[in-house]
Amino acid sequence: KGLRFAKQYSIPYKFFPSNNKERFERNSLFEIKKKKIKFLCLAGFMKILSNNFIRNFGYKIINIHPSLLPRYRGLDTHRRVLEAGEEKHGATVHFVTEELDGGPRIIQYCIPIKVKESEAELAQRVHEGEYIILPQAVAWLASQRLTLEGSNVILDDQKLEGPILIEDKHERSP
Repeated sequence: KGLRFAKQYSIPYKFFPSNNKERFERNSLFEIKKKKIKFLCLAGFMKILSNNFIRNFGYKIINIHPSLLPRYRGLDTHRRVLEAGEEKHGATVHFVTEELDGGPRIIQYCIPIKVKESEAELAQRVHEGEYIILPQAVAWLASQRLTLEGSNVILDDQKLEGPILIEDKHERSP
């Protein structure tokens, strides 16, 4: 889907088959450094980057994850949240570190879970929030307003004490 979009809008792209992780990462990192790319944004990537790749790129990688991290890392978040009877769910943009879905959180989108809401309905509403917070985080990175210093998220020269929270205020309805 991403390649079709790039072709349609004449966006430069490079495709590396991912059947060999080591070769994929080596080729990707070479191309990224050659093009002097300043940061990476993962969305729907669904692969775990090696610690070596993350360190070699200097921790300038962000990811979007469909849960209110640090809760519900990994896969099947919507199902797990519903099974746990949670009242809230959402999405998180975070810096990528060696710990799976464990990097410093930048911004979160939080929604109340509706009574008897299906997994598909919940996933769609979380996805809508992702369209709000991911472009915001990318804009901060692109304008050099957002950085990672050690384990501290810095926005506009201020250390964030926690992720910026965007809440959908719609009431939890039956």
